[in-house]
Amino acid sequence: MLLNHGLPTSFEFEGREYSFNLSFDRVLDVIEVKEDSDLTYEDKMDVIFEALQIQCDFKDRERILNHVFDEFIVPKSEEHIEYDLKGNVMPKRENTEEESTLSFTQDAGLIYASFRQAYNINLFNEYDNLHWFEFIELLNGLPESTALSQVRHIRSWKPSKGDTAEYRNKMLSLKEQFRIIK
Repeated sequence: MLLNHGLPTSFEFEGREYSFNLSFDRVLDVIEVKEDSDLTYEDKMDVIFEALQIQCDFKDRERILNHVFDEFIVPKSEEHIEYDLKGNVMPKRENTEEESTLSFTQDAGLIYASFRQAYNINLFNEYDNLHWFEFIELLNGLPESTALSQVRHIRSWKPSKGDTAEYRNKMLSLKEQFRIIK
């Protein structure tokens, strides 16, 4: 997100301009629908395109949805290149899959409470108003004092050499208590 650019309300795909609505509540609906195993693929596409308010040809929907996800909803971060002290490019590290520390569904209450605590924002009053980009930046900027930040810290905790057995057991118990249920 750049402050000298407006928040996107349209995008270009294969030479055509499409408008869309990326308010946070609509994007969360889309994420929930994508994970819903009770809906057929066609039903998911219908609900997603209605939620995002994208008008397009039926045959282009899958490619357009992939574009919207890749560019706007979960953009792939640029590849990070590491250098040694002499400026030489270091070999790429093996891709270690990190455990997720956030579930929009499971953590909905924590997200709500943390936005109220940190920003005095009632997310229910922000439907169709708070853009997805703003939501994500505020979410990532939550202070450590919020419940969500504390739970995410617990989920990402890894034992280290200096940890006492009591502390390690306490943290492992908390990790289990706050684990994301798949």
